Amino acid sequence: MVNDIDSVVAQFLEWGQKRSPQLRANDVEVALLGVPHTPVAMRKGWQGVYAFAFGTVWLKVGKAGPNSNARWVSPHYKATRSLSNLAWSLLRYTRLSSFNHPRLPTNLRTQLMVVPPDALGDWIKKHTARVNFTIRAELGPVALDRLERIAQDVLKPVFEGRWDAGATA
Repeated sequence: MVNDIDSVVAQFLEWGQKRSPQLRANDVEVALLGVPHTPVAMRKGWQGVYAFAFGTVWLKVGKAGPNSNARWVSPHYKATRSLSNLAWSLLRYTRLSSFNHPRLPTNLRTQLMVVPPDALGDWIKKHTARVNFTIRAELGPVALDRLERIAQDVLKPVFEGRWDAGATA
């Protein structure tokens, strides 16, 4: 997992070296919120990309701009917040899909079947790790988009975008 995180940062900084002004190492911060984790507010003047992992499998990657602290700390923990958050993806995978994703542990579905939908947020906080990649807001939306794309490419999260519960690996 640490190698994945280092790779995201290295590729982002490599991309940033071709920009004007060039990115500096202190323009990027990484916070690894272990298992269990508690979401933390984004600092003023920063924007970022977050990623959730269950064991060694990356589940979801998302981003939040500098004025989106609510998006940063809460939507992935409640299935009814949107159709593209982690809680909704886990609910769909567990209860609405017969598809067994080959990268997910076989016991995950069984483990989640006993979790009521309104308790998925607590399950996520208790059983997943979260990584926050934050960058200075002055780097703008292009840098934020690039960081998210790099994180998605490197981490290859199982539930990305509006995940199709019947998709094949």
